Amino acid sequence: MGNLILTPLRILFFSFFVFALIRLIFLFYYPDYFSTLSFFEISRSFLVGMRFDAAITTVCISFFLLPIILPFNFEWRAKLVKILLWSTFVVLVILWTINLGDMLYFGEVYRHAGRELLLLTQDFGMFFELALSSRLLVLLISLPVLLVLALLWKKLVVLPSTVNLSGSLVLRSFGSILIFLIMVIAGRGGVLTSKPLSFIDANKAGNEQQTALALNGAFAVIHAVRLGLDNKLLPLSFYTEEALTEKTFEYASKGEDPFVQHLGSEISLAANKNIVIILLESWSSAYIDGLAASNYGVTPNMDKLISESRVWENAFAAGQRSIEGIQAVLTSVPLLVSQPVIGWGLEQNRMTSLATLLRSRGYQSVMMQSSNRRSYHMDGVAAAMGFDYYFGKEDLGLRLNYPVEVPSFGWDYEALMHLADFLENKPEKKPFLAFLFTGTTHEPFPDPGEKFHRYEHTKNAESAYLNTLFYSDWALGEFMQSASKQAWYQDTVFVFVADHVLRASATELDKSFRIPLVIYTPDQSLQPGREAAYASQYDVLPTLVDLLGITEPIASFGRSLLRPVEKELDGVMVQRGQMTGWLSPLGWFGFNRHSEQGAFGAYVQDEIKKPIANWLKWRMQLADQRLIQNEWLPSEPASLVTYEK
Repeated sequence: MGNLILTPLRILFFSFFVFALIRLIFLFYYPDYFSTLSFFEISRSFLVGMRFDAAITTVCISFFLLPIILPFNFEWRAKLVKILLWSTFVVLVILWTINLGDMLYFGEVYRHAGRELLLLTQDFGMFFELALSSRLLVLLISLPVLLVLALLWKKLVVLPSTVNLSGSLVLRSFGSILIFLIMVIAGRGGVLTSKPLSFIDANKAGNEQQTALALNGAFAVIHAVRLGLDNKLLPLSFYTEEALTEKTFEYASKGEDPFVQHLGSEISLAANKNIVIILLESWSSAYIDGLAASNYGVTPNMDKLISESRVWENAFAAGQRSIEGIQAVLTSVPLLVSQPVIGWGLEQNRMTSLATLLRSRGYQSVMMQSSNRRSYHMDGVAAAMGFDYYFGKEDLGLRLNYPVEVPSFGWDYEALMHLADFLENKPEKKPFLAFLFTGTTHEPFPDPGEKFHRYEHTKNAESAYLNTLFYSDWALGEFMQSASKQAWYQDTVFVFVADHVLRASATELDKSFRIPLVIYTPDQSLQPGREAAYASQYDVLPTLVDLLGITEPIASFGRSLLRPVEKELDGVMVQRGQMTGWLSPLGWFGFNRHSEQGAFGAYVQDEIKKPIANWLKWRMQLADQRLIQNEWLPSEPASLVTYEK
């Protein structure tokens, strides 16, 4: 029985040792980058990194490992185990080599490799040239090291493992089951429930440098390439490199960077005020009486807030999934078919984070959602964005008696009141940033109780949605009432915005993305009123930066809604699957990588549509290029990038 358990453990620990050695080389290979890390921070990165080492090792060698842990003795078992172990070694050498190559590549963009490897076929020569020139010393050292590893593998793993099994079949079977469970846990990176380990979990190690040190290069490369192959995450190519440069000169004629912006000023409307952002699950404008002049009667609290707030009547979601709305609101990084979303690799890039910006100004920050902690990898997203505290459904106790079990996406009242309590009793009395993502209005629309039955509660029907919307609106009202009694209320900016619309199936794009965007300041530092200009989730971050008077440059695909926009650029970009759309007062049009998908309204006129389409494609491709090169937020953001021809 012993070897059934010991053999896989020998393999794991051997792999741990080599990965740790590469991680140590990584640490000393980029001394300037890691110079600020303390011994404790480095140790934490190594410990978090072991989870990634275990996950990628177990998953990649499981094909060879599973036959080894079978509890049966047979005549040629030792020979089979020997063949399987050496095959395992070959796989591990490939993983270690990828990890080493990723380490060498890291210095190019200061981000682990991934999607870039999809471009290998376009330039094999460049990689061979690098290997035989600037990386030649590493290559020459690696060969004798590989020989030493092979000898150690033979002595420490192969020889002690190629023996017959001892003990009864019952005991051996028990050992097989035990080690199989260990393999499952290791393959999931130690995550017992919910989603297995992902890129985003590396952020639990700490800051950017700790995250980079913790993330296993082979894990990053293999998972990113897998996602890339599945989703065709190839770079955008609307323009050639030369044409893209020409367009950049043309559009950036004022010498201003299209994404890196200076916004705030010394005179601000809300300097040092608290910020509360409520991201509302599936709150479509069409169902809110205060926005659509409808008569559903399920949003009285929001309707009252709208009458007292600055409201953008033409606000739109960036995409059609919750994680896309979270990315747009929290980072203002564009949704591109060529890029992963946050939580699946995008977070490796340097980007603007409101939590990080405000931390340097003495703010505390908290992120919360009503659904499970790991839903959308939000626990990792919170860490990546620099939030100090994070809570999910597991942290929320029931406060009401509901007729059904706690739904998958949780109860909004419990989440909102938990946030109210936290803000009243938070550890330090200082300005704060709070972000909460609701969930009760997500399908299948749980029954919140007869008190909230404005309509017959038919499962999955619109009537059920309206009942949950009425409940969610009531919960929002209870939160605001509780907040109004707290000391921090008057000095707070409240932002209410939806993640996406309900069941976006309309043919017209503008009906598939229209959401509420409401900013409420109890002291009316931002005057109430209605804005007709088109607004996007991308605009939330720069608007708040402008409102708070933050002068530090930020990277944003959106704009500050407090500033005028050129008439011809009054519009928003949206993403529906592989299709990119542009919505504006003149109409809308859409396109994908290969063709135009349609044009309506005034955009039927090519002389109006084509210039905007060309401008939008330029912005998309330039953003894609910067994300690939990890230059979305420059590492030295002291000044804006300028263009001089």
